[in-house]
Amino acid sequence: YNHEIEAVVEEIDSVDVSYTAACAVREAKGNTDKLAIFFSASSVEEKHLIELIKQIRQIVVAKVGANPDYLIPVEKEVIPKTAIGKIQRSQLSKLFENGEFNSILKKLDILLKNANTLPDWFYRQTWQPKEVVTLSTQPLTSSTLVFLDRFGLGESICAELSRQQQPYISIELGDDFAKLERDRYQIDPQNPDCYRQLFQSFLKENLQIGQILHLWNYDNYSGEISSPEALEQSLGRGIYSLLFLIQALAKEQGSKQPVRLLVAASHTQPTSPSDKVAPEKAPILGVVKAVSQELPWLDCRHVDLSLDSV
Repeated sequence: YNHEIEAVVEEIDSVDVSYTAACAVREAKGNTDKLAIFFSASSVEEKHLIELIKQIRQIVVAKVGANPDYLIPVEKEVIPKTAIGKIQRSQLSKLFENGEFNSILKKLDILLKNANTLPDWFYRQTWQPKEVVTLSTQPLTSSTLVFLDRFGLGESICAELSRQQQPYISIELGDDFAKLERDRYQIDPQNPDCYRQLFQSFLKENLQIGQILHLWNYDNYSGEISSPEALEQSLGRGIYSLLFLIQALAKEQGSKQPVRLLVAASHTQPTSPSDKVAPEKAPILGVVKAVSQELPWLDCRHVDLSLDSV
């Protein structure tokens, strides 16, 4: 999404338009792609450049969600373009790998006074003992909504909430909306009406939801999706469920009080080279990232949780 990054950077007045390039680069002996943003500034005065680099980093992190590894100011002539004005990012990546920008990077290290300006012998890694702090549990004034997984994690959490005398409501997968017990419901994950009925039922009983734990994507890695039906079922428990849940929450309960939504899912993003990723769960991350910007009262977070880590 380099075009999106470039457009965001060029919103800044001090950046010359059409001379910004976001591309993947590798260090000379590296094997990992890193994000570099090359830009041309209207002023190269040191104080202005420091503030501009900080501003670029802040706006890219805030609007794109990516933290660039390198921000490299260059002259307009350095940005390679085709005859029709298209930026040749591959050439910039090659120049970077060949060390053509090392002198600029060194000047930036000194200018920004970052960690690269100090040799390693200034530091010595040591471990310091620290007392364990026990956090006090504050009683909840609102109910916790738990979408139960099939491996028992949700049930264990409900049992702990019950032990602490904290109000909760559990939701299990089903074919339609039904109230099974006083604090237990079932819904069809792919039916938006079920979510509306759920929150309407809460309103009738004067229940206020303050915390939501969504565990319907906490499961084993099932391999590559082999059929449209399997894909639709997976999306139903994932992205569709989250969208219908948030829509019903916003419409029926509204923004009367802050709500915390934690989406615990497995295999949504890798934490090591050997991790397996389920592509059908990728949209979950986009929703989690965007929803808090659209609904400030909803604190939405995601944790990638494997079965063997609990």
